[in-house]
Amino acid sequence: MRAPARRQHGMATLLIILLIGLALAVTALAAAHALRGSQQRQLTTHAATAAQGAAWRGVEALRLALRAAGPDALAAWTGPPAGDAWEDSCGAAPTALDMEVGGTAAIGVPRARLTRICRTATPGVYRVTAEITGEAGAGNTAQTTATLEVVYEAGAEEPDDATPDGGGGVPPSNAVVTFNDDLNLSGSIAVLKDTDTEYQINVRGDLTTGGNTITGVDTIWSTGSVQISSGSRFGTLRSNGDIRFDGSVSATRAVMARGDICVSGGASARDATVRANGSVVADGGVLLGEVAAIGSSDRGDRTRLCGPVALDADGLPYAVDLQGNAGARRVAAAGSVRIHSGSIAEEDGLRASGHLVDDNCGGSESGLVGGSAGGAAAQCTGNRPAWHGVRVQPGLQVAISPVSPVTLEAASFNAYDVEAAAHYAFNIDRNGYRVVTVREVAGIADGTYFIGDYDNTAETGWNRGYRDFMCRELAAGSSPSAPRCRPPVLDPPGTFCVGHSTYNNCIAYDASTRTWTLNGIGFAPGIAWFEGSLHIANGTYFNTFVATRTVSTGGSVSVYALAYAGYDGTRTADGATGRYAPNGICTHPAFPGRHPADYCDTAARALRDPGNAGLGHYALLAGSYDAAGRYVGGDVVLGASNRIFGSLLAGNRYSSGGDSTIHGSISALSLSVAAHRMSGSTTIDLRNLPTGYRPIVPPCAATGTCPEPPAAEPDAFEAAVLWTRYL
Repeated sequence: MRAPARRQHGMATLLIILLIGLALAVTALAAAHALRGSQQRQLTTHAATAAQGAAWRGVEALRLALRAAGPDALAAWTGPPAGDAWEDSCGAAPTALDMEVGGTAAIGVPRARLTRICRTATPGVYRVTAEITGEAGAGNTAQTTATLEVVYEAGAEEPDDATPDGGGGVPPSNAVVTFNDDLNLSGSIAVLKDTDTEYQINVRGDLTTGGNTITGVDTIWSTGSVQISSGSRFGTLRSNGDIRFDGSVSATRAVMARGDICVSGGASARDATVRANGSVVADGGVLLGEVAAIGSSDRGDRTRLCGPVALDADGLPYAVDLQGNAGARRVAAAGSVRIHSGSIAEEDGLRASGHLVDDNCGGSESGLVGGSAGGAAAQCTGNRPAWHGVRVQPGLQVAISPVSPVTLEAASFNAYDVEAAAHYAFNIDRNGYRVVTVREVAGIADGTYFIGDYDNTAETGWNRGYRDFMCRELAAGSSPSAPRCRPPVLDPPGTFCVGHSTYNNCIAYDASTRTWTLNGIGFAPGIAWFEGSLHIANGTYFNTFVATRTVSTGGSVSVYALAYAGYDGTRTADGATGRYAPNGICTHPAFPGRHPADYCDTAARALRDPGNAGLGHYALLAGSYDAAGRYVGGDVVLGASNRIFGSLLAGNRYSSGGDSTIHGSISALSLSVAAHRMSGSTTIDLRNLPTGYRPIVPPCAATGTCPEPPAAEPDAFEAAVLWTRYL
């Protein structure tokens, strides 16, 4: 099938680059800048002859040309995918090429040609195979040549990190759980999601788990080390330290660590790419996919989770150590490889710069090593050594790009930054009285009001109680512990909450602990801000609650964030109307006509964006800085069986009494006390969310401090050396 004209145009672009661009750039490529970074310096150090050095210059020249060509040219060679859907062709049907590359003779490369190209399992990432011949000596000088077969991986971003969790060190904005310090998870986390979405856990520190489960999470990123010992399944695990997992844990896409990776006890990564700057050690029936290890950990001072790695004949750690019937589909090692009762499944699937030690009777490995090949398997009776298909190529260097660091930006939250956005801001005045400042509430004049009770008198009436009303004046004889509003009863402003009866208070304040307590059946919708701590004892609320200290809840509390509840609790999609909340923030029957005016467009009967919409997507927020710059409070503590329809932002720590469901994200910023312990069970339900509600909002959006996003740029197209061997 002929490629479409657009793709043919891409091929012409690449040929022009190869035939003209390389010739013009040849002088620079022959100089010291021909090799980039530690990978190229390593290759140069180990080139045994001048011809080999010329071949390696050709490797870099062709890499730069592939990078400059971009995706259209490579797509033209592979042809259109079946049905225009991306499909992996590397495992079954790579496209044969016989394309000579010109313009390289001046750098000592008389011949370079592309031989194969295929699509990898990662959309947008290609694998290109080339043969490059370097030459040294001419005329009266002895002429030598060296030919390399090179496999490149090329695609958007960094292809060596080309997994759906994102390349490089910046995570995608899908973190449903974020902890800014070590997380010890002794409870369970279950993320319920629509099938076409992926979510992530980010930890700025170590993540360790015990006999618990994490389900529905596709990716875990950690700036420390990761240890998982439970029945959990992930797409990607990535850390700046070590990664250790066992039990029934499985990874399906990628496991990447700047330290060591150790897998044992029946865990699996059989379909995953496993990459470590340190060593990969597997034991106990573990199955791994494509393994690449440098053998030199750069975990720094991060927690070491994998035990000491065995040393090879040169006194260096084995880059890959397969023990206890552990196996891998393919192995690339910048150091040595040891196999004991395991195997490497793919034919010609081994590349190692160091030695191969194989003690596996009856196994079978094949490929290339730069050091020696041997082991106790040579003594197996009636069997050929497992390494009989391994060839020794002295000086072989396996080029492995290091795993790039995980970078997770530290966030901050200060409740005082959002006080001005509150519809109800609760404080204690200088005389010790409870006051509330009202802003943008329909039917109530903006201003600051006392909170007090009206006495039952002939003037106020006897048929009901008047608790927690707002008033401009207090009656004679009032005190902070017994405030009395001066009659007559004024409504508006009326009250902002409903107790269990009109004779029961719905809000209380404990001066000794600086804690406000809500104890009733409802609160006026809007953003409610409290100086001090807030305890929500019971009830159902349609609010965004903010406290300068701690937010805690009792059992069976329900909170609907403003953006979740919406105008009237319903949303219409595809012509059908569904109910997402018992009431909306603009139509609460207990507070007729009292709604947050900046959020409610009553003419259009729709929720309005007031310009601080990030705050309205949160249900609970806690923590602030005091006058001395110290962080105060910041804990969000849920009681048992809570239902939170919005996100949580804890300036310090998050904890749950168990069986809580959150329809949003959890962020715990560790701005006061370091380290987190999560017990109990937390379910994060992100299915069938209402239109306009965003379950993942960065903390800076809540405070309006997010920087302007940079101008959109096209994805960088990169190419890197994946495999090499001398022919």
